[in-house]
Amino acid sequence: MLRHTRGEAPTRPWSRCSHRRVRGGRRDVGNLLTSVTSALLAVRGLPLLGLLLLTAACAPALEPTAVFEPPRIESLGDLQAALEEAGAEVADLGPIEFEAFGLPGRRWSVNEAEVWVFTFPDEAARRRVTERLSPDGLSLEGRPLVWPDRPNLWGAGPLLVAYPGTDGGAILLLSGLLGDPLTKAPAPADEPFPPAVVAAIRRLAESLGMPPTEVQVLAFEPATWPDSCLGLPQEGEGCLEVETPGWRVTLHAGGETHVYRTDEVGTNLRAEGGVP
Repeated sequence: MLRHTRGEAPTRPWSRCSHRRVRGGRRDVGNLLTSVTSALLAVRGLPLLGLLLLTAACAPALEPTAVFEPPRIESLGDLQAALEEAGAEVADLGPIEFEAFGLPGRRWSVNEAEVWVFTFPDEAARRRVTERLSPDGLSLEGRPLVWPDRPNLWGAGPLLVAYPGTDGGAILLLSGLLGDPLTKAPAPADEPFPPAVVAAIRRLAESLGMPPTEVQVLAFEPATWPDSCLGLPQEGEGCLEVETPGWRVTLHAGGETHVYRTDEVGTNLRAEGGVP
């Protein structure tokens, strides 16, 4: 049995272990556990608990795990360097005009996916545009935007990066470098399309001379039109000034995007911008 005089801590050659100081000059919590262990070992009936605490006190500290931080991207050069560092093949395909944004952009091939990059004067100017986009990126302040495929948009400083497409690898790559997209893809439909959407699909397929299965539905949403002409009267046509419930349907086929306005069931159907 170990003996010690009152007021003296028991001496054990293995009751101490070395600890490094942590940042800021504070001692590792192991020093506290060592002191508590020594006191517990002095009390009969608690040797096992003291041994466990001593083991924990002398265990090596875990090294912190490095946290990935996306690169800071504020220019075309920054974006190209980040893409190439991520292992992507980048090629400049030349300029692109996109009237809705009010400035030209650059077309890039990123691992064979076509990406459009627009450089605004500064981040505030870019935000003034992106804040007016619809959540799906298909319109700007209510005016339809024509994309070759479903748009995915990202903002980084003064840059607006657009990928019109559905390739998962391209979307993951750009999201990893630029953060979450500004646009949200519509949730897949669990039920058949409303009759008005089906009518719009058939109309476009017939006008382009292709099977309806080749027409892609990008989005559809309920809408209330200002008159019986769905807000798109033809020349010389008389329209009843009554609110008409219906749908706004956005389709993609033949490399182009088409927007239709319909009534509730699709018997009255008109294309924004005219034929088809």
